[in-house]
Amino acid sequence: MGILVVTILLYAAYLYASLVYNIDQIFWILVILFTGSTLSKIIYGERKANQKDPVRLLVFYVIACAFIFVRYLVLDYPILPILKGSIILGILLIFFVLGIKWSQSKQNSDN
Repeated sequence: MGILVVTILLYAAYLYASLVYNIDQIFWILVILFTGSTLSKIIYGERKANQKDPVRLLVFYVIACAFIFVRYLVLDYPILPILKGSIILGILLIFFVLGIKWSQSKQNSDN
């Protein structure tokens, strides 16, 4: 849980620094990489059994979108284009996860 707090604090510090000091957006890539790797460790864990559940991918996507939406809102960027893209990608991701679940259930019924 400590790493989640560090991630949120780093994210808040980045947003504050972007507002106050007009930081280059190239540093956003570093924040995204750190946040993504931290969230993947929190959501998926270290065990291989946790990594096989495709529903965790949806949880990761929703949390990552929340981080991006907060950034867009705080920095006064237009949110509508990113919202449209996120919704379309989210729908495709839901179909992907449902396809994986259906495939897994079909394989289990064949065995």
